[in-house]
Amino acid sequence: MTRFKNRKAIRRKNILGFALILGIFYAGYSIILSCNNTNWQPKADLILDQDGSPKPCLVDLLSTFNIKHNGTLDDIVAHTQVSWLRKPGQERWDMQDMSVENLAGVNDQLRACGCIGEIKPALKQYDYVLVMGALASRMRTRIAYALQLWQSGVRFKKMIFLGGERPRNTDLETEDQILGTNLNYNPLVKKQNWQFDGELPKTEFEIMQILFDQAELPADFSQNVELVWVNAPMKLNNQGQLVRPTTGDTVNAWLELKPELGTCLVVTNNPYVGYQDSVARTLLPANFKVETVGHKDADEFNLAVYLDNLARWLHQEKQRRLKI
Repeated sequence: MTRFKNRKAIRRKNILGFALILGIFYAGYSIILSCNNTNWQPKADLILDQDGSPKPCLVDLLSTFNIKHNGTLDDIVAHTQVSWLRKPGQERWDMQDMSVENLAGVNDQLRACGCIGEIKPALKQYDYVLVMGALASRMRTRIAYALQLWQSGVRFKKMIFLGGERPRNTDLETEDQILGTNLNYNPLVKKQNWQFDGELPKTEFEIMQILFDQAELPADFSQNVELVWVNAPMKLNNQGQLVRPTTGDTVNAWLELKPELGTCLVVTNNPYVGYQDSVARTLLPANFKVETVGHKDADEFNLAVYLDNLARWLHQEKQRRLKI
């Protein structure tokens, strides 16, 4: 009888051991799947097929604005650069809004292309989160979004702030925008009794630092996340004029620090998710895995900005595919 009980106990242990091994295998298999599933696919898959031909949402949008093309990425880029791209030297915030008869229909087309709406992360663990520079109001939203992701359970080892020496725009980057005072909506939770008694910042990079300094951080954030600050310099254009660093310049400045290969969660906001996804994928070494997410939209809908950004996205995607 005792021998029989011992055999039953051994059988239970064997079953439990097999179940444990199976569980470990399944967990490992799930991790492998997470690194090879569609989370890591380019956002451009929303608008282009593998051969570069436009998907229906982009076809519809091009048709709405009467842009003729032969169905190839080269031809679409050529025409959208002429029709949608802002003038040289003009900034997004200087663009006049466009009027269109069926704005609701255009909104639907842009949403199908991934240019409208929140884009959430699919996973819970990343090596890096990259916060993209912008005007103060956009950076405030992006920093807040990254911290909200942490609060929701998304984890990352390093937070990379990709800023530059772009001069502060005193019309749009007011003292209130920078210090978070008298705002109708402030997505960034501020530290209690936070005060600033220095000089207002002069560059995008300095604004980014002040925005993060005033943020109330989650309790377990500081001891678990390393902060990396990137300050891309101004550069000379073909006419010998100093111009601000682009998104690509800030990514390249980070690469000069020789980061280890890893998984990257790029944090921005729409309508820039697709474009900045292509920029990151073009410039980062192939062994980096990239997922780009962002807050739902810019504060104000300016159709000209959305189309300008889409033209840049298509051009950047052409460059990325040439690299592959």
